[in-house]
Amino acid sequence: MTQPTYQSIEHKAIREPVDPSRLEIDREKLGELADDIARNGLLQPIGIRGPMPDGFYELAYGHRRWLAVGSLGWAFIDAKVFSPAVDLHQIRASENHQREPLTPIEEARELRAFMERGEPLAVAVRRYRKTPTWGVQRLALLDYPADIQAAVHEGRLKLGVASALAQIDHEIVRADYIREAQRTGCTTAVAELWLQHWKVEGSRMAANSAVVEEIALRRSAFIYFVPCDLCAVAVDFSTTATKRTCAVCTTALDQIVADAVAAAHAAPAAP
Repeated sequence: MTQPTYQSIEHKAIREPVDPSRLEIDREKLGELADDIARNGLLQPIGIRGPMPDGFYELAYGHRRWLAVGSLGWAFIDAKVFSPAVDLHQIRASENHQREPLTPIEEARELRAFMERGEPLAVAVRRYRKTPTWGVQRLALLDYPADIQAAVHEGRLKLGVASALAQIDHEIVRADYIREAQRTGCTTAVAELWLQHWKVEGSRMAANSAVVEEIALRRSAFIYFVPCDLCAVAVDFSTTATKRTCAVCTTALDQIVADAVAAAHAAPAAP
């Protein structure tokens, strides 16, 4: 394989990755990175491959750095340029695991990309210096319900806890357990106990959850209207506010309102 070269490439000649490893970019951290690059320069070049047949380069890694440099308005960016034929997933995986660890969900998606192009699991996990067991655990995450995947991706659930809660097939009950796991720092052992409780009492818990949800819906449909103290228009009580004033200010406000009402009544009607 041709060895990569280090070059200064025009920023606009580089395309964002079609299938990035990272699911999202933290805009606040991106701003901090841009500030750091503005002060200290780009200390680590990005990785790209190309030029492609259309003359553009494809971003392999360093997505955040590329975005940060773009936000600074720099016309060129330092890059490690690989051949157009290089294995994009391989160099991306290597760089991410060396410098910017992926979340378990991102690792799972990356691993699946290797397998979807025909690599056996045993071969794919060797790229990460991991065991097949690690690979099976990561791939299992992609079959979890969306709320469990989101909690794992955001670091709100440990993998063992996620594995147990993913088996609770009632969305509302599962959401309650996710919140409780976050609040208490739940261990895998406790999550397994919750799962066993669900297996035994699931029907009753689901029925109770449905009753609670119905009560909440009824409550939200009930709106209590009160007259505004200033304009006397009836409004939803939940949209009103209480203000505490002293006797002097209360008298002054009452007078301002009275004057405004009198002026409105005295004004000629619009033609």
